[in-house]
Amino acid sequence: KSEGTGGVVNVGSVSEQLLYEIHDPSAYALPDVVVDFRSLQVSSVGPDRVLVKGAKGSKPTKYLKVSATYLDGFRSFAELLVPGFEAREKASAIASAIIARTRRIFRQRGLEDYR
Repeated sequence: KSEGTGGVVNVGSVSEQLLYEIHDPSAYALPDVVVDFRSLQVSSVGPDRVLVKGAKGSKPTKYLKVSATYLDGFRSFAELLVPGFEAREKASAIASAIIARTRRIFRQRGLEDYR
């Protein structure tokens, strides 16, 4: 952690963040790798510093998770894991809801729609 940035980095905060982020510790899907965290070790190495080791990677799935970037005047980032049965349909419904809501916000603020 950079000095003066606030917050705390310790075994507890890092472990908590990992638990919050990871749906399946044996197969956490990222765009370029699937990570197995079951052998992960988190240890303190100093004030606001931890060592995280033991993760194992394997080839990415061709489904499940997407990262996309399109720069056209607005910047936004969102990431959402949609697991389980009918994940594609759930993800499509969520995407439609996000686009509809942001379009309403754009209109309310006098901003252009997506291009």
